[in-house]
Amino acid sequence: MNNGGMFFFGGGDPATMMVGMAMGSFIGDYMARTMNNVMYQNRHFMTPIQAETFYHVVVNGQSTGPFNMNALRQMKQSGLLTPQSFVWKQGMANWSNATDINELKVLFES
Repeated sequence: MNNGGMFFFGGGDPATMMVGMAMGSFIGDYMARTMNNVMYQNRHFMTPIQAETFYHVVVNGQSTGPFNMNALRQMKQSGLLTPQSFVWKQGMANWSNATDINELKVLFES
């Protein structure tokens, strides 16, 4: 029903309108609390996604790459990556030996 340019349920009855608003408020609050509980209970499943790190390696005097950790493992097994290989990743100021980079030390600890 159109009453003075405003649409009201219940024929413009203020009591019916107040009940509708109260129910809407209750339902919205209930949904917000439910979602907060779900998020809180599952917070240990919500870990930030870490971007994969890529490295460049000097092989035979030439910069090669970028390589992820799996590729570096294969390069180590084939002898292309040694503890003395120069390695660089984004954010590093200079090239360093592979064993001077904390993330790569594990490749040579066996």
